[in-house]
Parts: sequence; structure tokens; C-alpha cells
Amino acid sequence: MTPQNVSTFTFYDLETFGTDPRRDRICQFAAVRTDADLNILEEMVCYCRPPRDYLPSLEAVEVTRITPAFASQSGDNENIFMGKVLSFLTRPGNCVLGYNSVKFDDEFLRHAAFRNFFPPYEYNTFSGSSRWDVYPLIRLCCALCPEGINWPKAQDEDGERYSLKLADLTAANGLEHDNAHDAMSDVRATIALLRLVFQKQPKMFSYVFRRRTRRALLESLTDPLTGELLTSPLLTVHSRFGPDHLFTGAVLPVMMDPQKRYVYCWDLTRTEEEYQDLPSLKELDCQAVTMSDLGIVKIKLASCPVLVPLNALLPEGRRERVDLDPEAIKKLEEYFRQDDLKRNYLEGCVEKFEKEYSSTEAAATQDPEFGLYSMPFAGPEAAALQNLRLQIRQAEQQDPYTLKDIVCPDPATAELLFRFRARNYEQLLSADEQQRWGERITAYSREHAGSFLTELNDMCMKYEKDPAMMNLLKETAVFYGITG
Repeated sequence: MTPQNVSTFTFYDLETFGTDPRRDRICQFAAVRTDADLNILEEMVCYCRPPRDYLPSLEAVEVTRITPAFASQSGDNENIFMGKVLSFLTRPGNCVLGYNSVKFDDEFLRHAAFRNFFPPYEYNTFSGSSRWDVYPLIRLCCALCPEGINWPKAQDEDGERYSLKLADLTAANGLEHDNAHDAMSDVRATIALLRLVFQKQPKMFSYVFRRRTRRALLESLTDPLTGELLTSPLLTVHSRFGPDHLFTGAVLPVMMDPQKRYVYCWDLTRTEEEYQDLPSLKELDCQAVTMSDLGIVKIKLASCPVLVPLNALLPEGRRERVDLDPEAIKKLEEYFRQDDLKRNYLEGCVEKFEKEYSSTEAAATQDPEFGLYSMPFAGPEAAALQNLRLQIRQAEQQDPYTLKDIVCPDPATAELLFRFRARNYEQLLSADEQQRWGERITAYSREHAGSFLTELNDMCMKYEKDPAMMNLLKETAVFYGITG
């Protein structure tokens, strides 16, 4: 296999106490490091103790069968946990990857790193490191080159559909996966599935893998002499295109943002009539519609998107499999080219939406723990943040009591540091700080206890004849001091 510039792969998976990476907490981490040929080198499993100012989703306990009590008994507080996790992931020339990890697991890791004053991105940027996601590759193979792999189907309300759930794929292909939703079992299953793809579809594997990074994608999307974006139709995979197209669609690149982080495209799976009815820029209400409603596709280059040339539809059977008509795509492309790709309109839409997103995000990040994506990435503020992280780590090693003396640049960071101290060194808080911390726990409980108790009652009714699940629910209730 030996991919270029990669010395090791680190496959990982998380189990969590909820689905919101800003609010919810990780309960289990599992990872396997392999060499470039996917031979296993080392493994790691660890658990994370939930903090006192947090209540989990019981649906998460239902899925993972990991209770807060078990995680608390078996795990470390989040600060120590994240230190272990990031130490395992951060290696030169390493590629960190998982199954649907970019949109889920990576987000949990980054938010946890942020609120514990670790560098949120270093694990996949350190000394030639990178990240990848097996899931989009699986989607692409199912859509365009299914040969050699068994693709399971499942029934839903709209009929029989391909199922790309990890457990279904491993069962259909005879791959070991004895305990779905256990992190280590899912990691081993992901490795086995990737081996299968490499064996059966090595060209597609190599094509997608070589273009996993933002830098590699920019090289393939821009003119090497001018640096201008190439406006040739591409195929990509995304949920927006739906199961009828096996989540595959054609897009027409139009523009990039100034930092070249995003590519904005027109959706070529639509009809000309749909684009003729778009609202004018003056009429555009960004609260009533989305960019997707207007046929604008925003592709984040750092998120390992799959982008392949339109001629990937040419081999026999592919266009029928994904229900895409190259002639219709070409016709819609010509429609856009007659009006300079409707560039001015798209630029105006992007500008209006970005302003709307910025104001919405600013309102959503009032809690300092939600501030990951408002964090500075360059300049004096970024340097100051890095110095603060180093200062906190040094204080921890020498004398955690001195964390109270660290001066923060703004109230949000000061609150973040206070919560960090309270969760990790509660015994070192002053009397006033103990009271403040207690008030936060009480306020959190008042806000969330009602929904937690309702969910607990619903779960008890659902599983009243399932002794194993009832024991987990009772264990969780006792852990939070709930009786009766």
C-alpha cells in the first residue's frame, strides 16, 4: 500500500454522551496505529469522566451501553484524558482517520482540546501529519465503482436503500465486527473495510487519498500558472444529493474565499428552470432560505471532500447507477457559462449569507466553551493564545495552585480558565470560587434536570422488560442521586 508521505495511520473512534460537540462530552476513545501497509503497531483505549456541570443524553447510554458511573470509575478527567489522546494521535508523518470522523469525532476532539487549553489542530497538522475520512470514500465506491464489494441494503420509509452503516458493511462482507458502537471494535472494523477497498478498488483509493489535504485539493482545482480556480464540472458526494443519486452530484466551481478555504459551486443536478426562479439579491432573505436552497454548494477544502472529474461517469453503468445524465449536466453548465457562471449573483449571495452566519455565530458563542471557531489563527492574538496555553501547562506541572494567578486577555478566556480549574483542581478553589462553582452546577442542573428526568422515565418505560438495560438506567440514576 505504502501511500506517499505517510509513515503511519492512526485509526480512531469515539463514543460520546451526546451528539453536540460543543456541549456534550466524550466517554470512550479507542485508536489503533498501523504502518503504511495497515499492519497494526499499537492500540489504546481510555475513558473520560463526565464533569459535575454536565448531564448526558440517555439515548447515548442506550446506544453505547457506557454509563456515566462506568466512565467515572474507569476514566480520567477530561484534561488528563485529552492529554493521553492527543499524545497518541500526534506523530510526524501520521494520518489520523476514522469512519465519518471529520464531521463527528474530529469536532468532539477539537472542542475538548479547546476548552482544556490544548492546541485543537496540532494532532493532524504536526510535522507532515494529516487527516482523512473513510466514509466519503465508501460512498464514492458504492456510487461509482461497486465491483468486488458487497453493498448491503436496508428498508426505510421510501423503500429499499443501500446501507453504508459500518456494522452492515462488515456483516455483508464477512469482516469481523463483534460489538458495534464499542470504539475499539469500530476501529478494527474500519481498518478491515479500508483493506477491502484497497484490494478491490486500488485506483479509486489512491486517487482520493492523494487529494485528502487542502493543499493537494488546491493544486488539482487551480491553474498552476495563475492560481485561478478551474471551472470544470466535478463529481462529489454529499447527503444533499440524496439516496436516489447514491449521494453523488455534479457541481460547477465558481469562486473561492480570499483565504482559499472554501469553494463555492453551482449544483448541476438541478434544472435550468429552478435557477431562473431565484430571488434577486435585493429580495434575498437569508433567514428564510439557505445557500443550498439556491443551488449553491459550499465545499470546505480542509474537510477531506471527495472531488473527481465528471468523466468518472463514463464507464458503462455508472451514470445509470447514480441517475445522473451527463448531457443534462453539460446543458446546465452552458446555461451558466452564457452568463459568466452567474458569478456576480453567487458572490452577492455568499457575501449576504456570510454576514448572516457571522452574526448568528456571534450570538451562539456567548458561552466561552463554544468559542473554538472564533479563535484567532494568526497574528499577535494567536501568538498570545499559544503563550497562554504554554503558561497553563507549565503552571500545572510546577504547582496547579498558581493557575489562579494567570492573567487572561478577556472575560471569556478567564471564565474558561476558571471552569478548567474547577473541573480539575476543585480542592484548590478559594471559598468564594467554591461558591461560584456550586452556583454553576446548580444553575446547569435547574436548566437540564427536567428533560433528563423525562428521558430517564421514558427509557425506563421502554426497557421495563430488559433487565440489562434497566440495570444501566438504575446505575445512571444512582450516580446522579436519583432514587425511586
